[in-house]
Amino acid sequence: VPVGEEGAVRVCSYNVNFGLCVPGTDQTEEKSICHALEDVHADIVLLQETTPEWEDLFRFEFQSTFQHMFFHTYNVPEDQQRPPAGGIAVLSRFPLVRCELIESPVEWFPALLAEVDVRGVRVQLLNLHLPPPLTPSALPLPHAILTSRSKRVLECRHFQERIDLSRPLVVAGDFNEGESGMSGTFWTKELALGSAMREYARGVSTWNWPIIAGRKICMCLDHIFYGNVRCVGGGVNQAGASDHYPLYADFVVDSTT
Repeated sequence: VPVGEEGAVRVCSYNVNFGLCVPGTDQTEEKSICHALEDVHADIVLLQETTPEWEDLFRFEFQSTFQHMFFHTYNVPEDQQRPPAGGIAVLSRFPLVRCELIESPVEWFPALLAEVDVRGVRVQLLNLHLPPPLTPSALPLPHAILTSRSKRVLECRHFQERIDLSRPLVVAGDFNEGESGMSGTFWTKELALGSAMREYARGVSTWNWPIIAGRKICMCLDHIFYGNVRCVGGGVNQAGASDHYPLYADFVVDSTT
């Protein structure tokens, strides 16, 4: 997937699935996820659901591609039974100026606020993995569908307090709902950020889940929003063994945007 405009910076978001990196196997699934990421040709990658095993693999596979990496390992709270799906990371060809972990105000997964020096311009990158429609112990009970909506937007409001809306900004990750949901409209309506997926990959699914007879549920649950940069392209690479696909957007970043 070639970058469409010379000098543009490609940002990719990818939920790699915490349960798919298993040492001692033939690593077929892991290799397919690495290949899906390679094919995007990203300059900066925001990862969700990383684990220590994923970190080891990515540091080995991409050490020559991304000279700057930061990983956070998620530890499940002692009073919860949820899976360890809150790991989060950033890989970058550009220097990482800072990486700040922001804890969830509703006791779900943390966000990662990174700042990258792109040819002398500091770009903020907010990596999100918002609450799924599950109970705190990851049970798929009906009331959790409703309560998770308000939790997602509460997280977004909390995380937004740590960013500077007057400077270059990319907000991306697994939102666990469509762009028209409360968390998406918070960024696009209340804060007036642009949406790379709406502009360049409208209706393209970023998540799939097998059901029966080879059929899948497909939805757009991952998004890339932006402000004070110019978006010149974007898309979804529907490949890899994860239930999510890598999505990407191309940005022109300079001191005048």
